Amino acid sequence: LSAKQNHNFRLATANEWRAALGKQKISAGMSWLADNSEGSPHLVGQYAANENGLFDMIGNVEEWVTDPSAPQGMTMGGSFLDKASQLESELSSIYQISWQARDPQWPKSSWWMSDAGYVGFRIVTDSRPQTASL
Repeated sequence: LSAKQNHNFRLATANEWRAALGKQKISAGMSWLADNSEGSPHLVGQYAANENGLFDMIGNVEEWVTDPSAPQGMTMGGSFLDKASQLESELSSIYQISWQARDPQWPKSSWWMSDAGYVGFRIVTDSRPQTASL
């Protein structure tokens, strides 16, 4: 995608994700959580955007982010399976091997989350064209 669009696309860092969250509160009336999701993810944009114009920062699907404290992976925001009370103390989860329990490969694939259908991603761009190196 980066080469095709001539921009640098990547996952957000945990700090960027927290900044993008803004002052958004955890609420089943604003997020797809266990109380209202009927056990499945929903199309983005069915609730109002937050103050930064972003949808579904809390709930719906957990979002992969990068963070030096979690070299194997980390997600933010909780998912449609979480209760609001679960997310009040922590909006992040560190990757666990159980997310790939049914993946028969060893080492586990870095591309297939066989048991984490509640994890997704949001990409960010630096909004300036990437430069070609010779």
